[in-house]
Amino acid sequence: MAHRTVCRATTRVPPSITKLNEMAAVMAIDATCNPRYAENARVHMTVTDACGEQIINFTERMINAGGFTYSFDVPTDAAPGEAASEEVPSGVD
Repeated sequence: MAHRTVCRATTRVPPSITKLNEMAAVMAIDATCNPRYAENARVHMTVTDACGEQIINFTERMINAGGFTYSFDVPTDAAPGEAASEEVPSGVD
């Protein structure tokens, strides 16, 4: 298997105030290093609440250059405060 350099797309959570049980979104713009992840590329993402509890864990399709948008309802049991997200390419060679 050939080694492939993986570069990260830039992710951001819109700087808005989101309440429990409201819709939130995480998105990534395309990476600038032209990674060519391929047609079936996926991204694995986790979101943790202000207490560090994982509230979202999913694998979703991303485009060839790494961009994606994922929307979700903020769980009603999520701790209020700033949340954190982590995204990594999944299943790429």
